[in-house]
Amino acid sequence: MLTGIKVLVLLFLLGLSGPVNAGDGDIALVGEEGSLAYNAAEWEGHFFAPARVLEELLDIELRWFGTLKLLRFNLDGLDFRLRADDPNMQAGDRVLDIEPPRIVDNQLWIPIKDFLEILQFDVVFDEADNALNISSQPVLIKRVDWDREQQKLTVEAEEEFEYELANEGFFILETQGVQLDYALAQYTLPAGLEFADNQMISDYLARPLEVKEERGRHFSLTFQFPARLLEVDFRREMGQMRIAYEGPPLEYELIKGAQDHVLYLNNAITGERFQAPGVEYSAREGVNPEIELQFSTPGEVEFDFQTLEKNRLVLNWVGDGYIEDISWAREDEDGKIIITTSRPVDLESFILEDPKRLVFDLGKIWLPGSGSSITIEDMGIKQVRYSQYEPEKVRLVLDLEDFPDFAVEEWEGEPYRKVINFTRDPSLEDPATIEERLADRFPELITERDEYQYDYPHLIAVDKEEGSGFDRYHIDLSDAAEYSVHTLSRPDRVVVDIEDTRVGTENLRTFNSTPVKGIRVSQLSNDPDVVRIVFDLEYRSDYKVKTPDHSERITLQFPRSPLAGQIIVIDPGHGGMDPGAIGPSGVMEKDVVLDISLKLEEMLHDAGAIPMMTRYRDEFVALRARADFANQARADAFISIHANSVARDIPEGTETYVRNQADYSTRTLGKMVQSQVVETLGLLDRGVKQKNYAVLHPLKMPGILLEVAFLSNHREERILNDPEWQQRIAEAIFRGLSSYFSDPNRGGR
Repeated sequence: MLTGIKVLVLLFLLGLSGPVNAGDGDIALVGEEGSLAYNAAEWEGHFFAPARVLEELLDIELRWFGTLKLLRFNLDGLDFRLRADDPNMQAGDRVLDIEPPRIVDNQLWIPIKDFLEILQFDVVFDEADNALNISSQPVLIKRVDWDREQQKLTVEAEEEFEYELANEGFFILETQGVQLDYALAQYTLPAGLEFADNQMISDYLARPLEVKEERGRHFSLTFQFPARLLEVDFRREMGQMRIAYEGPPLEYELIKGAQDHVLYLNNAITGERFQAPGVEYSAREGVNPEIELQFSTPGEVEFDFQTLEKNRLVLNWVGDGYIEDISWAREDEDGKIIITTSRPVDLESFILEDPKRLVFDLGKIWLPGSGSSITIEDMGIKQVRYSQYEPEKVRLVLDLEDFPDFAVEEWEGEPYRKVINFTRDPSLEDPATIEERLADRFPELITERDEYQYDYPHLIAVDKEEGSGFDRYHIDLSDAAEYSVHTLSRPDRVVVDIEDTRVGTENLRTFNSTPVKGIRVSQLSNDPDVVRIVFDLEYRSDYKVKTPDHSERITLQFPRSPLAGQIIVIDPGHGGMDPGAIGPSGVMEKDVVLDISLKLEEMLHDAGAIPMMTRYRDEFVALRARADFANQARADAFISIHANSVARDIPEGTETYVRNQADYSTRTLGKMVQSQVVETLGLLDRGVKQKNYAVLHPLKMPGILLEVAFLSNHREERILNDPEWQQRIAEAIFRGLSSYFSDPNRGGR
């Protein structure tokens, strides 16, 4: 009885007093279990059927709001809304294009073929039988997740499906009756992955090494792809090779020779921008990919592998003699530098000028890994720096404020140690200069220093000059030399290689700045002589070379930016099947805001920021997915870019929205971007307003929605569609973001 009342009420709400018989349409609707209770009709090339057919076909409950001419129902957790004579159907957060439903004889008819195809049904018109044949939904892929760092792809479907991997060198997954869910967020897909004709294809991805199946509430496949090599940083004279990669831990095998060696990396491929200067390599593709690295060392060495975090494999090598440890210790009034080695070594000392430094060279010895330093600030010694100065020679440099007395002791037996003892001589009466103390106490060192002369072109110093908004780094040489400059990534570096030159100084200051966070100098090779200077960067940065190709001074200029390292998510509004506003001339909001966003992204990248976009092409992304993307990225700021529109009158101007009860930081971001865009466009300033837009409310960082101008206004439509004006708009947003991140009080008051 209750069920009958419910059905009668529902029919009344739908504007129908009783069932509609099959004669209301002349085209049969045929499902997998036979004909349905309702027929369809063809109007203007589209097939329509009474809305109530959805109850029988999908087993759902329909709700009709007669005054609004609105039909609502819930399917797979999504709230669907169709309105009579409206071409926009809402499915959750999405707006989909559809042939407008119609009211005919007081009942709502929907475009049945269009609607069912959106739901991934297969609908075919059989002209001979005058019937629409409807086959069941395919298996829907509900989630595609790409883990680039681990090179893993997870595909999750609502139920199990059959699949097969094609026997090719790249990724081809063949399926039957499987399609993407129409609500899937596209930005989780790896580069180049496409869905077509029951295939998932990507020539970017190699053939997976293994496939893991999981069955539970959903069916998922996890594909593990080979490790992808990004870069090999080969430091022959330092006894080290650093291999950066993405994916699972590298499997390796080393074949040692006298001086020439081969390192095999199993189940690995090279990335698109793979670099390996100084190393010969070859790659074998296919089911079991392999990379072969050929390199040489100066003499017979011992190897040691070391695995670092963030996908780094380090291969260190040393000769039969190597340094185990260098340390500083204080005992009573004296101090000592303790050098522990694997075998006895010779030690020579001399003085370097301008500024005064005491140098110790240890011969026929290796320093595993890279050089380092020890801060002392005691006994007249500021610090001690050490590095592999030449093959089989390690150099220690003591930066001096004063000159203490010292003596060298050697411990017998293992471990072998050189101990440099430092003390002060109270009998020495305040000499005017370090030179007098040296001459009085260590004449033999003065002699050695005088005999020590450079007889080759060499590096003198690296210094820094601070300018307005930039830093310049000057590399001074004893003679003009040819040089080249290039960049390396992961981590970001700028590298200067100077030909026919040797490292003739240890006079290098420690710089603490952005984007340059450190400078390293090494003798890259001795035959020919090449000095390498590496500028370690906080972030990828633009730079300019300010000197000729052949010069005694090499100058590099790096810009400083308040945006450096800031993660900024740019959200181009709408996209895909959701065009957003459409101007009088047919200009679509989704297109112009994407153009502006791409220009902004490039500028932020050049300024050292870390820009991320919710979409890079014309595709649909759900509103909540955009906010979730920014939260997962732990962004420092979020900006959603839109173009305004209204149907009534012709308003104008720029306005910015923040969420209700926004904090000081968010309001500051809104004001600064609004101010810059208004100043650039010269349009009406409509101010910063509060509204809980779906894309702003879930954000965990300062976020704004910018309505640049009115697309419904003829003049402003032309501005928005003009590439030059788009560039100016992007520059204005960039200035607003720069002002925001320059504000020391942006965190709140």
